[in-house]
Amino acid sequence: VPLLRRAPAYPRSEKGRPREVVLEMSYRVDADGRVIDMLVESAPAVGAHAFISAAKDALRDWRYDPADPALDSEQRLRQRFLFRVGEADSVERCVMVTGSRICRS
Repeated sequence: VPLLRRAPAYPRSEKGRPREVVLEMSYRVDADGRVIDMLVESAPAVGAHAFISAAKDALRDWRYDPADPALDSEQRLRQRFLFRVGEADSVERCVMVTGSRICRS
């Protein structure tokens, strides 16, 4: 579990075209507790670049406890992000923060 977690902001360039976008990212955590080696595991086929950039920017700010014995530098962690403009929806286990959601699985 991250010690510090920031939800990505809904990209400004996409606010004129509100839509729901779901991304799944994977990453590793280095010996200092920083997120490294981010990969997009799933994203919309078209128009996802701004959302991927926002997710990567947020993940760069995440911090883990380097002393956590559950973390292995070779282990890939996965995180699902839901971007949505408008009313909150009923997606379970998601937290609305600055126009996006971090979905815990």
